[in-house]
Amino acid sequence: MKTKLLLSASLLFVVLLSHGQWTYTNLSEPKTSMGCASLGTKAYFAGGYNGTDYLSTAEVYDVNTGAWESIGNLSEARGFIRGVVCGNEIFFAGGFDWNTTFATVDVYNTQTGQWRVEQPLSVDRFSMAGVSNGSKILFAGGFQYPSITFKTTVDIYDNQTGTWDMAHLSCPRSLFGGYAATINGKAYFAGGGLFTGTGFYNPSDRVDIYNPENNTWTIDVLMEPRIDHAVLGVGNYLLAAGGENDQGEILSSVEIFFDPGSGIASSQSTGLSYRIYPNPSTGKIHIETGDKPHQYLTIYVYSMQGKQVFNQNLAKDDRELNLQLPAGMYLLRIVADGETFSGLITIQ
Repeated sequence: MKTKLLLSASLLFVVLLSHGQWTYTNLSEPKTSMGCASLGTKAYFAGGYNGTDYLSTAEVYDVNTGAWESIGNLSEARGFIRGVVCGNEIFFAGGFDWNTTFATVDVYNTQTGQWRVEQPLSVDRFSMAGVSNGSKILFAGGFQYPSITFKTTVDIYDNQTGTWDMAHLSCPRSLFGGYAATINGKAYFAGGGLFTGTGFYNPSDRVDIYNPENNTWTIDVLMEPRIDHAVLGVGNYLLAAGGENDQGEILSSVEIFFDPGSGIASSQSTGLSYRIYPNPSTGKIHIETGDKPHQYLTIYVYSMQGKQVFNQNLAKDDRELNLQLPAGMYLLRIVADGETFSGLITIQ
């Protein structure tokens, strides 16, 4: 029997798909903002907020037996925790308790039933993304309180060596809803934004991509900046659905990217091929379109903080740019006939 779990207030609802009926069970107490993860037939919940206090309690629900079991406590009471499964362990990282943010990483071993406290995150934060790809776990971005600071930090745990490494997203942002997925073994972090007490703002179109095979990062961009959207992977496809753009519009569009196994390309792509040279340059750049010329190209250039600093339309016989920008690294995006190509350029 297949089941799907949904959380509403203090009730854990279970959809029995084979019967088309709803039933429910109860958490140990009413609570919100828990860390959660699933492994096999079991759903794990840790921490949260009960309306008065932040909690450290953890519990597990078995969808086959319908039984609940207490599995002890986190080392620190907190909510807004990111839960990620790696092997037979569940990592509950970061969090918030109204007064501060946490770098704590509590790890539950589902085989032994034992807890351990891992080395803390390099930066305390919540509202971050967390994904597992192969033997590695990545906790990316997030929000630090009360300093009101947004982070580029990515903490990477290698389950084979038991060691931590650190990297950075291309721009600081909160990834409150996760906004991450694993496709072909690569981790994708798509969109996100900043946050105040009134909600999110400054949505990002940035897609940061981590390849664990060679420990490298690449960058792409969404067609539209998004916050409060859904990101998930289906086969070789990454979907970024709905959300709100930088004009405050609620979106119905779903952007679909195809990853053939090396790099990322638009699902509409029929083989865009460009050569950008020289790179690095002093700002004078030539664009070679290969064996598929286009009548017009639209060029966008973004700073590493996600701000658009240049755009220009190029005619078929005009393939040169003169970028009068400060020295540094930039993301160059080419749009032609509904297709996109992105690459990093360096201005000296």
